[in-house]
Amino acid sequence: MLPRPSDEKIVERYLEYLSSRKFNPGVEEARRYALRTCLRHARLRDVGRGGAVRRLPRLESADPPEAATEGDDRRRESGSPIKTYPVMVNTLLTRKPGTIAPGLVIGSFKPRVAQDEEYWIDLLAKLTFLDPNSMETAEERGALAWMQDERYVESRRLRLPRSLTGGHEVYAFHVKLLGDYFRGGIVDGEDFHCMAVPGEVGAIQHIPWWIAEGQSTPA
Repeated sequence: MLPRPSDEKIVERYLEYLSSRKFNPGVEEARRYALRTCLRHARLRDVGRGGAVRRLPRLESADPPEAATEGDDRRRESGSPIKTYPVMVNTLLTRKPGTIAPGLVIGSFKPRVAQDEEYWIDLLAKLTFLDPNSMETAEERGALAWMQDERYVESRRLRLPRSLTGGHEVYAFHVKLLGDYFRGGIVDGEDFHCMAVPGEVGAIQHIPWWIAEGQSTPA
């Protein structure tokens, strides 16, 4: 397996890809959004392995975005690659190759040694089976209500309570997922990379698996 490229190299290859003829013309709207946000900022498991993806058939667009506003300076910060793990995805992403649809993912801008694959699998399972009756604080109850809201809002995110994450900084994100960016064209239970602006607000984009892994663009 090739070593994972540096964050700077991932950003460089992603921008080159978006500006190239190799970009799928069938997702032109996604391309325009990606170029607009990435160029502005780039100065610079399915739950458990082998399990079923938690389905969210009504995760649809809702405007206006609850992310940053035009006047928010954090919109101008640099984007960084971030490994994410799907909590909920539109069902078409699990069965129809090439689908473009929303999903809810989790990830951290401050990964630690303790946050290995087992940590993320355990956290995904915990979030999937959260019981409202077990929530001990208003912050936990608010996070549960946020995650159960089936509306999709572009680049919406929430920092999860540390009591749910074992003390780690973990965010939940709304993100538009592109089937062509997954191996085989569908969500297959693996983690995947996005480009996101760190912090409480900011844009996030799904990026191709081959760019994140430093491999050649598929033919």
